[in-house]
Amino acid sequence: FTSYNKDGFSYADHARLAQAIHRATDRGVKIIYMGSKTSATLDFFKDKRYNIHTVLMKRSINSKAHKRGKIEEVCITNYVA
Repeated sequence: FTSYNKDGFSYADHARLAQAIHRATDRGVKIIYMGSKTSATLDFFKDKRYNIHTVLMKRSINSKAHKRGKIEEVCITNYVA
């Protein structure tokens, strides 16, 4: 997903967000992150400190009708709920 704003949300932006989450985890902050299930996201959070759950989310809006419906996203936490 790349369209959070008019300038997009690049791979570098995702990497920077992951690094911020890692720093927060190192400080003991509990986090929950929801995002697109991509190979990059899974790679960013492959550390054993994170729990990754795949969830189905319903999307009713998409410019392409065949892409509407349930899609896979990830719910990532650094704690056991």
